[in-house]
Amino acid sequence: MKASRVEVNVYHCSAAISACEKGGQWQMALHLLSSMPEAKVVPNEFTYSAAISACEKGGQWQMALHLLSLMPEAKVVPNEFTYSAAISACEKGGEWQLALNLLSLMPEARVVPNEITYNAAISACEKVGQWQMALNLLSRMPGASVVPNVITHSAAMSACEKGGQWQLALNLLSRMPEAGVSPNVITYSAAMSACEKGGQWQLALNLLSRMPEASVVPNVITYSAAMSACEKGGQWQLALNLLSLMPDATMVPNEITYNAAITACSKSGQWQLALNLLSMMPECATLNRATAWGSVLLSMALSGNQELHASMMESLRLQWLESASRIGRYPSGENYSFGGFQVLLESDGLFAVFKPAGIRTEELVARLSQALLSEGHPGDITSSSRLDVETSGVLPLVFGPESSAVGRWLTVQFAARQVAKEYICLCSGPILGPKGTQGQIDNPLQVLKTEGVGTSMLKAVWSSSGKAAFTQYEVLKVFQQPLPALVNEDDAIMMLLVRPLTGRTHQIRSHLAGIGRPILGDGNYGGLKAPWCRRVLLHCWRLSLMDLNGRRFQPEAPFPTDLLETLQYLGYDPIAGSCDDARE
Repeated sequence: MKASRVEVNVYHCSAAISACEKGGQWQMALHLLSSMPEAKVVPNEFTYSAAISACEKGGQWQMALHLLSLMPEAKVVPNEFTYSAAISACEKGGEWQLALNLLSLMPEARVVPNEITYNAAISACEKVGQWQMALNLLSRMPGASVVPNVITHSAAMSACEKGGQWQLALNLLSRMPEAGVSPNVITYSAAMSACEKGGQWQLALNLLSRMPEASVVPNVITYSAAMSACEKGGQWQLALNLLSLMPDATMVPNEITYNAAITACSKSGQWQLALNLLSMMPECATLNRATAWGSVLLSMALSGNQELHASMMESLRLQWLESASRIGRYPSGENYSFGGFQVLLESDGLFAVFKPAGIRTEELVARLSQALLSEGHPGDITSSSRLDVETSGVLPLVFGPESSAVGRWLTVQFAARQVAKEYICLCSGPILGPKGTQGQIDNPLQVLKTEGVGTSMLKAVWSSSGKAAFTQYEVLKVFQQPLPALVNEDDAIMMLLVRPLTGRTHQIRSHLAGIGRPILGDGNYGGLKAPWCRRVLLHCWRLSLMDLNGRRFQPEAPFPTDLLETLQYLGYDPIAGSCDDARE
């Protein structure tokens, strides 16, 4: 435009920034915004809104909030679109508290919230399972003269689904007509997903059957939700029936639909049917095929077909090894660190880092990705498992996306339970036996979400309707000297080597608490709290799996300082990271 001597104005710049936002080019949008003063163009509220939306689309919530904070200095008054974009950016980043804070600041800034603003705030609560807060926002809308729409109800129902509140989700659905809002396919899908999470497969199928009379046409997502509900309820025949009905409804099953049907068959021991469905799954569904393969292979193994299981695992490994165009590696030698984390072992695109206590797995992966990008390397890092915030130890990762050959190989090994993990923990209670005593806990676990003031927490409880869970343990050391923190004088503190044979949420913590030996520092499961125990003393010491070249990958994580200090307080001074000595 400059070359053709056309004067650039604020509308041109806003349109260009909006184009960058739609194209996912948030850096370019910010560059255009920063270059406007040079072109003697003053940004307005629409320009800032477009730039903030670009940051939101790019997952840059910090930058979005920074732009919002700069507006008063630039003498630009934020409007409802600006706030909506900033709240949406917080929602994408999982920052629900910041989203609610922005909503609360709008009246002070003389900006009236609208349905878009409320929808963004409710979606922010939904993303993190804050169902109570989402419903609170929904109830406040009429008082603010804002009419909830179908998007509002769908977001609130999704929040109930994530919080395990299927009854509330169905209640919201039933009340929509009296609020003058017609449910759509997204609303029904959210309600069916809530039923699926709550193990209510009959209700999920009932909702599916009611959709035609409500003039709502089911889609692939709806069928997938209904089939997942059947899978959770062990109704593999019904899941297959739904799959067979999809062509009559002019729907083409996708990888999610096939995955639900395959999992339903695999969990019921129908691995032959699952294998047949796997052959029908779209070839482009690389990640879901890996998960599905893991489900089928596990079913084979549990059915006693060990030889076929081993043969198919090897066939997959060779197939993915041959298809791997390149295997990502970090350009360094052994025993290095990057992103502030120690790398314990690396092998052909697979690597393991030491995760300290106090950091979420997702945050650790994000920091590693950023470290790679800052050094000019591709930033894709894949995690197929996670450790709780307070758990330290070995975390296996992949250089590359989930769809890469190494990423799929790691996924299938976890899904097929081919990864052996060993944890070290300190627990208290009646003595399990002398050193070397072994045992197994096999109580099913159900994960519940408990709510606090502005918080939510997962908790695994023993339940006959829960998922199968198996944990082996071995006593490594018994500390019997008088300890004032112990409740009963006959109790002791024990160091255990624990092997979870399944990978349920909080499995070790719940299983040990269930037999009356909770982990030290684990207040949520009744664990002993003492000044010399600063966190949940659970440490992932070692794991064992196979890399894509067929070599054993077995990293070990040294004992962290807090665990060593506790052991020394108890009168035990192990060699850092060595548990084999304790077993002799």
